[in-house]
Amino acid sequence: MTNTGYPYDDWYQEYQNLGGKKIRKEYDNMVDIFHDHTSFQYGVGTQDEDPHGYDDRLEAYEGCQKILHIDDEEMVLLTLMILMIIMKMYVRMMILIHVMIVLMVSMIHRMMVRIMIPMVHVI
Repeated sequence: MTNTGYPYDDWYQEYQNLGGKKIRKEYDNMVDIFHDHTSFQYGVGTQDEDPHGYDDRLEAYEGCQKILHIDDEEMVLLTLMILMIIMKMYVRMMILIHVMIVLMVSMIHRMMVRIMIPMVHVI
């Protein structure tokens, strides 16, 4: 599956900046296989549900590398790239949550002011 546009193009560019040598089609295939073979071991499901039968994370990692036929350096680069993607998404999500909290506090403050001002005039 080829993913194009934002943010996939940025991620591929970052992969190349880190020293990745694969063309885009090979890179997309590597990311898909990496996700398919490691996602259950890294929190999506349980070991019993793992469709590839891996018992632990290391086994999933090594199985992915074997299927991709890549050396340790490329596997580390791919792993770092995936971790960077996750961290960037996490940071963006945290910023979004922060903005939502600020907006909610602001709305609550406005509501409280609207309620309290009439009460002050009554007292």
